[in-house]
Amino acid sequence: MVFQTTFQRRGGALAVYNWFSNEISVAMIQFACHCRHVFTLNDDEAGGLVQCPDCGRLNDVPTLGDLANLAEDGTFKVDSSDPVKEAHRLAELSLVFSKGRTDAQGNEIDLRRTLEDVAQDNEPIDLTPEEPGPQASKPRYDPITGELIRPIDVKEDGPDPSTIPMATATINYASGGGEKRITPALLPVELFRPLNLTVMLFVVIGHYLAVLLGTVALVMPFLIPALLIFQACFLAHYGCVIEETGPDTKDELPRPLRDLRLYDDIWSPLVNVVGSVLLCYLPAALTALYLNTHAPGLASRAWMVLLAAVIGTFFYPAVLLTMSTSGTAANLRPDRLLTVIRDCGLAYWAAVLLWIVASCTYLLALAALQLALLRLFGLPLGLPGRVPAFFIGAGSLLVAVYLMHWFCWHLGLLYRAHHDEFPWVLQRHHPRGDRATRSSAGRAGAAGAAPTDTKARLRELREADRRQRATAQRAPRG
Repeated sequence: MVFQTTFQRRGGALAVYNWFSNEISVAMIQFACHCRHVFTLNDDEAGGLVQCPDCGRLNDVPTLGDLANLAEDGTFKVDSSDPVKEAHRLAELSLVFSKGRTDAQGNEIDLRRTLEDVAQDNEPIDLTPEEPGPQASKPRYDPITGELIRPIDVKEDGPDPSTIPMATATINYASGGGEKRITPALLPVELFRPLNLTVMLFVVIGHYLAVLLGTVALVMPFLIPALLIFQACFLAHYGCVIEETGPDTKDELPRPLRDLRLYDDIWSPLVNVVGSVLLCYLPAALTALYLNTHAPGLASRAWMVLLAAVIGTFFYPAVLLTMSTSGTAANLRPDRLLTVIRDCGLAYWAAVLLWIVASCTYLLALAALQLALLRLFGLPLGLPGRVPAFFIGAGSLLVAVYLMHWFCWHLGLLYRAHHDEFPWVLQRHHPRGDRATRSSAGRAGAAGAAPTDTKARLRELREADRRQRATAQRAPRG
């Protein structure tokens, strides 16, 4: 019984102690609003916002450290230091800013020498005016850094600048005057530059690997996709040559497949080259297929197939140039192709001749190499033993690669020389006249004035451009 009473007493005291401790541990923040409404908040609300129920004003809850600086109206107390009192301030100011040379007690405060002082010392004073001469300029200082701006001595004139030897540009694009112009007549020589020879060497090595892969693919058909990829890369490279030497105005062969971008360097040039071949030679192939099934004799259909092949060969350079550089298949319309051929002039016939020789040499080289490899593997094929098929194929391949690069570069030069004359669409923006101009033109036409001949105006602009280029070519270069 005594133990229970003692426990109850101790428990009650413990409860009272806990309550008192909680009340003491929770510090309260008490401050007033501007309307003198007093807030009493817990310390965990310090730094927050509270709205006054009387005036509706939002008040910042001060921290415990700010309570000592708050006034009864909720404003912060600002400490103002008393100004330093200087007992003799007025006397010093009157002494400094007085107009006389002595103070109130008669003491001299201006110790500068006057003219009377100089005269009493019997020192002669030269009052003659000085001759005008160069006046020393006042020092100048930088407005930002404050540093003294010192004059710079200028060196006297030296020799005539025209007599000083000047360095010449060693890179083609360093100056416009020293830029080397590539013409169709210089192409055969330009192809023998080391960089161009290196590009063609890699292409030749790739052809050798492709022929070897094609021979192995006859035994292992699963290698046929790899062979097709090899051939597609070669065709895409020739399309890249036309783009680089034409629209990009480069005077050297691009490296094979340029930057290996899937669309710009492989797919798009491949589509242009293969599409041009299909457009020009697919009619001849379809004609041969049709006549083979419907015409009984070989002689009766050979001339028709030959005629279709000749027409395709004639149009192939124009079709390839249009697909590679015009940017749209809408320019493949026959009248536009014929205009391209006409604007190129005799240079187009050179492109046709290059294509005929290069394509025939290519076919001969690939056929000879293929037959030589088949003979090497023991198959009873190939040229007679007295004629080395491999050397014929290897030599023909060197010539074919050289001619194909010559042909593609020649097309690029045709684009650079005549692309402004080609009747291609979607090449440049022609701004239309405003409404007032069109309405005035309509009124002039209704009044009987002669309408503007667009074709005649275009011919005049072309003739002026030709004359300007001819003048620039005849002008001597410095």
